[in-house]
Amino acid sequence: LGRRRSPRREGPSLSQNIFDDYPRFRETSNVASSLDRLNFRYSHVIDRNRRLLEGKRVLDIASHDARFTFAAIRGAGAAHVTAIEARQGLVDSARETLSRYEVPEDRYALVCGDVFEAIRGIEKNSIDTAMVLGFLYHTARQYELISTLSELGVKNVIVDSNTLRSKQPVIRLKWEGTELDSQIWDSGRKKVLSSMPSPKALKMLLEEFGYEVERLKPQIAVPASAEQYLPGKRATLRVTMPGTRG
Repeated sequence: LGRRRSPRREGPSLSQNIFDDYPRFRETSNVASSLDRLNFRYSHVIDRNRRLLEGKRVLDIASHDARFTFAAIRGAGAAHVTAIEARQGLVDSARETLSRYEVPEDRYALVCGDVFEAIRGIEKNSIDTAMVLGFLYHTARQYELISTLSELGVKNVIVDSNTLRSKQPVIRLKWEGTELDSQIWDSGRKKVLSSMPSPKALKMLLEEFGYEVERLKPQIAVPASAEQYLPGKRATLRVTMPGTRG
């Protein structure tokens, strides 16, 4: 995909409560889909990182029902989003939702497949910004993912992840089930190795590949449905490569 001019902002994009206008996202998944949580995450994760998304070619890793693929396009003005999701049912729901809300088909690509396999099929230097939202605590392969993003020439990464409540750079291994949409995906096993990183561990992993990391603390009230964003429970990171301008 070549670079495109920054598209015109659409009306609802200026609203911090963008999901008020798009109720289908509360129906396509029961994972963290309450209205106040969706709107909070849009404001805290997407809108605050608008400069990394507007007019950019974006990769949405583990895109679920494409709620933030949609938010990046309609809300933040992304030029194009490639969304990777392993569960076919969620991809089908995403396609129907984006069509219903009249998102032009040339603004997105929905890819069903394992993240680590699908990402290697992406052309180098074809992605400006990667969104890694709600994924890095559902894998034991954080280093591999960040390494691959670096190899692809991705200059900006938006990370939103549950984390260990530790000030040390540690990653705790765990077994995780695979049967629910809120869990890690696997093609056949009912449980697989996963892990939970601490904020400092995430920072070091990203810095290993030359990225600069800024942790974003909530600037608006945190609703009860998003209590993980209280200090010590979740990390939202703005990650950029030195010398780039978003």
